[in-house]
Amino acid sequence: MDPALGDVVDRFLVFEERSDLVSERVEGVEAWPLIRSHLLLALVREQVELIVGHSSGSVPTLKGAYANARPRPALSLELVTRIPDARLGAVSSAGLRRKDPRSGVWVDTIYDRYKEILPELVLFEDPGPGGHRHPRVPGVYDLDLLHLLAEVSARASLPRRSKAIRYVRDVRHALEKDGLRVTGALEQSTARILVKALAIDPLWQRVLDRMRPSLMFVHCASYGGWRAMLCLRCHERGVVTAEVQHGVVNRYHGAYNYASRYPSKLRRYLPSFFLTYGSYWDSQLPRFPVQKVAVGCPEWEPLSRVEVDSNKQSSRGTVLVLSQPTITGMLVNFTEALLRHEPRSLQVVYRPHPLEVLPEALRKRLARHPQVLIDGERPLSAQLQQAHTVIGVYSTALFEAILAGIPVAVLDTPVSRAYLEGHPVHFVRDAEEVIALLESNPSEDSGDVGMLTLNCRENLLTFIRQNVAR
Repeated sequence: MDPALGDVVDRFLVFEERSDLVSERVEGVEAWPLIRSHLLLALVREQVELIVGHSSGSVPTLKGAYANARPRPALSLELVTRIPDARLGAVSSAGLRRKDPRSGVWVDTIYDRYKEILPELVLFEDPGPGGHRHPRVPGVYDLDLLHLLAEVSARASLPRRSKAIRYVRDVRHALEKDGLRVTGALEQSTARILVKALAIDPLWQRVLDRMRPSLMFVHCASYGGWRAMLCLRCHERGVVTAEVQHGVVNRYHGAYNYASRYPSKLRRYLPSFFLTYGSYWDSQLPRFPVQKVAVGCPEWEPLSRVEVDSNKQSSRGTVLVLSQPTITGMLVNFTEALLRHEPRSLQVVYRPHPLEVLPEALRKRLARHPQVLIDGERPLSAQLQQAHTVIGVYSTALFEAILAGIPVAVLDTPVSRAYLEGHPVHFVRDAEEVIALLESNPSEDSGDVGMLTLNCRENLLTFIRQNVAR
């Protein structure tokens, strides 16, 4: 673990273990589990940005921006007027949807796959980051109106807001005494999350009482906020809850690291199960007090080395750069340095993160190079098939490239070392080392480290049979 990142996480967990604020209640519920993941995620993200910024040299690291979540037009009243009686439900996010270029349909990369396996699954969809860009999907219950009603309730209740603000302010002062800096903006966003969670709670209870499920999949269940309240209400009703892994998880992740003596009464705000891609990911979360089950990932299963090898000879000079909002400038700088070394023969596909808005200044810099294609629309699997080498820092997609047997060049920073040390990747310090890697044409082997459990369909059905009442 990088010392700076490790220090942030360890200080936070010590606070979580010792502070009386962890047990305090606001309007009858424990407030800490509703806000703790938001706080730790923000503190870790700030430290990551500091580390990456320092490691990028004299060139400033300009950040990209996450797509803003805005309610989509034409609010649906269906959730209020007709809630289904169903055994299995899933609360997803519109931010998980990707457009299939062949069919033109926006596909939920987790729960549309799960619904193919579990046809009775009823899907609820949160607007989510970037969700406003996607059209509504037939057969899916939108949560836009639920959020709108909660916002109205949150704004109308001054006593609730006052209690939330006072509690979060106490937490901020206590964390700062332990050496953890909480900005005013973070304090305000944390208070909003707490108020929103309290406001939306009775609405979700109404949904659960009408639906009467046996199992609810909850996307990002461990991230706190209203999802933590949903987990609590499910536990109270004997409903099994499960969160499905949706990206890289490790000992830095704010949603999956908890104090060693995290109170059992607070664990009711967490999901019952965490369904992982494979046993490797289970081992990365020793401080996550939730039962882990390796079921696999239907999106990853099609990846195979044979599929990629058939294209390698014709794509020797194609490099896929995987961008992320926190390090956009760093990767644009590196891409341009790479092109200065190989101005003619190299072709670069620059893939923004699905939730990333590329700053116009950086987009124009990349557009000046005819060898660069900015492409965030095509499926990653298609881009991997045509890539000779993949470049990134700590993206989840790097693991997909590893599984596909494609050479992965990782910019050598303390953060990337923390995320990828021990994996079959090539740490590179500059463009010259990437050129050397391209010329060497290495043969990659992902190795069997348990990153992906195969047969997701059978594993998921087994999980349902063993843990869900008929």
